[in-house]
Amino acid sequence: MATIIKPAVLLLFTCIICCYPVSAETKSEKKAKTPRNKRFSGYLLIGGGLHSSKLSQLDTETDKRLTTLDKSTKTRNRAIPLLMGEISYNFNDDVTRLTLENEFDIYPWISVSRKFDGFGDISLKGKYSSEEVWNNPYTTSGQRKTTDKESGAFQLAWDEIFGLPLMTSYTLENVKVKDDIIGSINPDLKRDGLIHTVETGFPLFFSGNHTVFMILSFDKAEMDGESNSYNGMGGMLNYSYETLKWNINTTLGRTENKYKKRHSEFNKTRDDITSLIGSELTINEPFNQKNYFISIMANWMQTDSNIDFFKSRELITGIGIGYKF
Repeated sequence: MATIIKPAVLLLFTCIICCYPVSAETKSEKKAKTPRNKRFSGYLLIGGGLHSSKLSQLDTETDKRLTTLDKSTKTRNRAIPLLMGEISYNFNDDVTRLTLENEFDIYPWISVSRKFDGFGDISLKGKYSSEEVWNNPYTTSGQRKTTDKESGAFQLAWDEIFGLPLMTSYTLENVKVKDDIIGSINPDLKRDGLIHTVETGFPLFFSGNHTVFMILSFDKAEMDGESNSYNGMGGMLNYSYETLKWNINTTLGRTENKYKKRHSEFNKTRDDITSLIGSELTINEPFNQKNYFISIMANWMQTDSNIDFFKSRELITGIGIGYKF
């Protein structure tokens, strides 16, 4: 159970650790253990960690001035804060919940969910986010300047499908870059558009305290610039071992995005492969402190691309202490 304030790119982990299950308990188990008539529930985790990265030149934390697009970035090491939390309000019917959750990002999701007997959990989520990007990432004639990229995302999810340990979801993200200089210079490099994501998850193995869960994802980015549009697919494998005192989650993942049109700045069509490994140890009620937990994590992610400009790798380690209520 851990997240970072910045950067959150690694822990998209896109989920990481892990989309399902997320921690010592799956989200459905957390709901099931919420006492009847308890209106508010949730948790808060704070801590710190170390972030080592070699970012792509798309990231605004890299060089402001480029003399060549072949220039590689330097490895950076720094301390980072960790923050994660969730608060839910349970309505009188005990099957409807309103939740504010911050998982792996500074911008929280707001969701409404309802449990239907024999059918499963249906939830609707929404989120707004904003980040700095270069208005022209590829200029070599002067200093690169930043602008804002805003996005709004909506997700419809179905968990515990017909009472089985299955899940599926659809996410729609609308992306808008305010001052997209490169898009005005070359329409094929416009960055506004829609990103569709479909995920489905199912158990491969479960016995006693052991669970192996698989998530498959499919992405379709319909950007205004065809060189930034892509089709993607990936898989994430999660192994969890749970006891009353401690539990561990380990995640392996791989995604590939194939872009639709040749990138004019590099004269080739972009193809990215992202690999990730993450592991998290959670110690429940350390030193017999009721409702507290300690989380220790290590996450690594690397993006390989046929264009060096887009390559990156990141490693995050951290420890935090949390409280459930």
